[in-house]
Amino acid sequence: MKKAILIGLAVMAVVLVGAGCKVAYTESAVTGEINGEAFTFVDGYCEDDGTVRMYAEAKDFSTSTSFTTSYPYVMMTLPSVAVGEYELSFKLLDLLNSWTVTGVDSNIVNVIFTDGYVEITAVTDTTVTGGMYIESGDDLLNGTFTLERVDW
Repeated sequence: MKKAILIGLAVMAVVLVGAGCKVAYTESAVTGEINGEAFTFVDGYCEDDGTVRMYAEAKDFSTSTSFTTSYPYVMMTLPSVAVGEYELSFKLLDLLNSWTVTGVDSNIVNVIFTDGYVEITAVTDTTVTGGMYIESGDDLLNGTFTLERVDW
């Protein structure tokens, strides 16, 4: 039985690498921890410039003032609002080529995620869909998301 499980995992790894995926994120909503605090994605938005906010509760994004920030949340600016996979990195001596994601806990403490990937799988006039597997120390966010596109 153990051998069958190992073979299955090896086949799955070959399929994922062959499909171009560097990290397999779960097919459920992004969940994990920000500074040890539980986070489960419920709602979020993406602006045309790639600015993203992800919240753990439903929001009304009809205008930029129609909602209030709640904690915890996740923020990032996508390198491009386009289908693709984006690797996180932090290069102190090359900040222009660094890209991170920030989680903010309920005490308004920032956690900078520097390892992992964010993948955008679909972009329409109204939504941006994707997944992420990102880490910072003991904190991990893993799963999928659909963001509302806004044009304030």
